[in-house]
Amino acid sequence: MCWALTGMACPPRTQARSPASHEPPKLEMFVLPKGYRGPFVAIYGQREGTLPRWLGDTAEYLVPNDGILKISLAEPPHSTKVSHVFADKPNVTLRNIPTCADMRAHVSDTIPSICWLDYSFGGTGIPEHIVAVVTDWAGIPANFNRTSFVYDSVLHKGDGKTIQKWTEPPELTRKPRIGQRLLGIGYRVPAT
Repeated sequence: MCWALTGMACPPRTQARSPASHEPPKLEMFVLPKGYRGPFVAIYGQREGTLPRWLGDTAEYLVPNDGILKISLAEPPHSTKVSHVFADKPNVTLRNIPTCADMRAHVSDTIPSICWLDYSFGGTGIPEHIVAVVTDWAGIPANFNRTSFVYDSVLHKGDGKTIQKWTEPPELTRKPRIGQRLLGIGYRVPAT
């Protein structure tokens, strides 16, 4: 019971929409299992895929425990915003980092982020998809390698040609030269 009947504000309404009767979402919200770390793979246009829960112009998807989400809708335009949250913290959006190597700016941060591994442009014979790693800096090697393996297995039928292995960004593996010190984020400055 809400405003019309009781004078109390109505809660936000979810809308059931058919794939043919709506505009693409302005935002895709992916709800990850509590504390999840590892691969996130969304595959679009899957006959056995799930439909989103609609919250206005936001398509919300619950991500399974293995991080692989099959979606029945076509991939929305590349301009569609994407965000990830944990199921137990739906109002806290995870930070998006363009690549896992760029997470070096967050070396001491234990808060997980999303770093992107791949997204499709279509026309390759591979289903449209987005692939990311849910991790903090310390977990990158294991989570990146696992995500790369899952990406190869799920989207490339396990041919092994797309498997990447995590390597530390060069500026983090080089030792400082005499007269320089290494800062926590990997940049060198003259010693003082």
